[in-house]
Amino acid sequence: MKCPKCGETRKAKEGLVCNCGFNFVFDPNEDKGMTGGLFAAIINRASSSGTYFFDESQLYAVYYRRNRQKGRIGRIIFTLAAVILGLLFLLSVFGVLLEDSGVLLFVLFVIALVLRLASRRGKTFSRQEFHGLLQRWLSFHPEEKLITEPRLQTPPPEWQEPDIYDYGAERVLIVEHDLMVDLLVLNGFHAQEKALVLSKNGYPEYLVPRIQEALRASPDLPVFYLHDAAPFEASPVESLTRSLPWLEGRQVIDLGLTMDDAKSLPALKALPAGEWQGVIPAAAVLFVVLSPLLTSALEGNMSLAHVLADVQDSGGGFFGGDFG
Repeated sequence: MKCPKCGETRKAKEGLVCNCGFNFVFDPNEDKGMTGGLFAAIINRASSSGTYFFDESQLYAVYYRRNRQKGRIGRIIFTLAAVILGLLFLLSVFGVLLEDSGVLLFVLFVIALVLRLASRRGKTFSRQEFHGLLQRWLSFHPEEKLITEPRLQTPPPEWQEPDIYDYGAERVLIVEHDLMVDLLVLNGFHAQEKALVLSKNGYPEYLVPRIQEALRASPDLPVFYLHDAAPFEASPVESLTRSLPWLEGRQVIDLGLTMDDAKSLPALKALPAGEWQGVIPAAAVLFVVLSPLLTSALEGNMSLAHVLADVQDSGGGFFGGDFG
C-alpha cells in the first residue's frame, strides 16, 4: 500500500497506520483490493482535486467506472493467461515440453499467479457496501467538500446583502432532490448563471416566496427542471407541478435526464440503475461536467438531450472528451 500523504509504501501486515500518521482504514486483502491511496484518488477525482463540492453518488460513480475499467483489463489478462495455460497443458500432454519439465512448471506457476491476480479484479462493491467504506473513511478522514445532507435550510449570512439571491435572477432552476440544490449552490453555479435554484420538495423553503415574487414580476422568466433518468416516460413536468402547484400554467422546460441522455454520457451509461432503485441520478455526473452541460442548456433554453447531440456532433471536445 502506498501512503497518499507521504508516499511511503508498506505491506498490510506491517499495520494500517503509516509512520507519518496516516490511517489506511482499509485492508486490501479483506476489502476487495481497496486501499487508502485508491480511496483518496477517488475522492480527488470526484472533487476535481478539492475544487468542488460533491456527494456520495458522484463518489460511487467515479469508483464504479474506475473499477469497471480495471475489471475489463483483468478479464482480458485472465482470458489470455487461460488460453496460454491451456496450450501449454496440451503441449505437455503430447510430450512436446516434457524434455524441460522444470521450465514448464515455472511457466505454469507464473500463469497460475497471473490468473489469481486477474480474478481479483473487477469485484465491485455495491452502493450499500461502498457507503460502509465511506463511513469508515470519514471516521478517520473528514471531507469538507462532501455533501451528506442539506445545509441550506436557513438563509445564508449574506441574505440581507446584494448577493446570490438579489442579483437579478434570469431564470429558475428546479431540481429533483434537495442535495442537488446544495451541490449547485455551494459550487457557485446559481450565481454564475443568475439562477434561483429550488428542489421539487420546495427546499430551501425560504426561497419559495422569492421565486413566486420573481415569477409574478416577470411572466416570461424561464423555468427549468432537472431530474434523474428513470426507465418510465411519465411526464416529469406534470409530476413537478403536482409537487409545486404554484407552477401550474407556467411553461417549464424539461432539461432531462432521460435514459437516452444517460446512455449518451460515458460517465453515466455504464452505471447500474439498480444501485439507485432503478434510476440514474443526475447527481452522479461530476460537477466539472454537469456545470458546462447545464450552462449550455439554460442559456440555449433547451434540454440536455439537445446539448449532448451538439457535443457529439462536435466530437465532445468542449467537455474534455470523456465527460468526466
